[in-house]
Amino acid sequence: MDIRQFQVPGTAYDTDLFGARAKQWIMDHQAKASSQPFFLYLAFPAPHGCLSAPACAYPAGLGKTGGLQWEKKDGYEASNTAASGWSGVNGSFGPDTYIYPGHEAFGKTESRHATMIRRVDDVMKDMIQLLRDLGIDDNTMIVFTSDNGPHNESGSGNYNNGAQNPRYFMSYGMMDGIKRDCWEGGMRVPTIVRWPGVIPSNGISLHASQFHDWMATFCGCGGCSRSVPLRWRFPAAYAGRSSGMPEKRSDLLGIFQSRRQHSFQ
Repeated sequence: MDIRQFQVPGTAYDTDLFGARAKQWIMDHQAKASSQPFFLYLAFPAPHGCLSAPACAYPAGLGKTGGLQWEKKDGYEASNTAASGWSGVNGSFGPDTYIYPGHEAFGKTESRHATMIRRVDDVMKDMIQLLRDLGIDDNTMIVFTSDNGPHNESGSGNYNNGAQNPRYFMSYGMMDGIKRDCWEGGMRVPTIVRWPGVIPSNGISLHASQFHDWMATFCGCGGCSRSVPLRWRFPAAYAGRSSGMPEKRSDLLGIFQSRRQHSFQ
């Protein structure tokens, strides 16, 4: 699914865009190959340093017939909140202006940070309802996590919105460190796994893992018949081929084949 193939209005909000396209992709898959498992990697840009707010409130309803929908209009394809006059826009529309009610109390910067997270919450709720509408909720595993700890940078395209202060919401919890730190707060992130009927609710796992570890699990749950390679290749330019150096490979710890072996406990 390459969203770059579509002509998208410049006023579209990326979280809505990704969510609407993901919902449509799931519906298309179920219509064409409902007996086949699917894997969807949905990486929301929010929340990020630019602190961009949506242009309008979240569209009414959820799931198959409500909430975000993938819409074709005026030669464009995008989420139904992409521009003024589109079906998901109720009330005023203005890029980078919508703050969720009650969030204004946090101040200019933190209200934007909270709004971006709230928007992701709405999309996830919308997608879970879609799974229920399609009758596949009990047979779908959802893993929700983040790639790093909280940041305190303004980022590109910030438009003087300021830098979110991770101390305001205590986003690093009981740990020290933020994004790009080697402290736990910079790298250790929450992970929520939802699979009704398979994974008990309200459980807590202290098992240490990282993103690299998950694919084999997903493939196993999906019934893949072939083993999944856990090693990946660097592109040639980075592997040193152009200079005659041997190609490097990475293992789960992200270090090279020539490194000294260390025990992992």
